Amino acid sequence: MKAKRVQGDFERRTFKNETIVLDASSFRDCRFAGCAFIYGGGRPPVLSGCDFRDCTWQFEAGAANTMAFLAGLHKGGFADLVDATVASIRAGDMIEDAAPSAPQPTKTKLPETLDFGHGTVPIPRVVMVPKRES
Repeated sequence: MKAKRVQGDFERRTFKNETIVLDASSFRDCRFAGCAFIYGGGRPPVLSGCDFRDCTWQFEAGAANTMAFLAGLHKGGFADLVDATVASIRAGDMIEDAAPSAPQPTKTKLPETLDFGHGTVPIPRVVMVPKRES
C-alpha cells in the first residue's frame, strides 16, 4: 500500500512516520519523527521552528535533475564551481525569486556560457562518439 503524502500549510502539529511533500508547503513549529521528506523542485517550502528526528530527505523530478546536474558538473571537471555554489548556500545566499517556468524551445542561438554568480563557465557539450570495435 502506498503511503499517503502530506502537503499543505501546518502549524504546531506532530507528524510520525509520514511522507511529507515539501513543494509549496509550510510547516511552522511542527515536530517530525521518522518522516520521509520529498522535494520535487517546486516552490520552496517554509520550515520554521520545526524539530526533526530520524527523518530522510529525497529529491524527485526537477530537484533530482538539479542534483544530477550538479553531480555531473562536479565529476566533469567543474568541482570548483559546484564547491563555490555550495559555499554560497552555506553562507546564506538566497535566490530572491523562484525561477520562472522554462520557456518553450525556439530557433534562437543557445548561450555559450553559464553564470551561476561565481563566474562564467562554458556550457559543457555532450557528444556521442561511437565505440571503436577492436
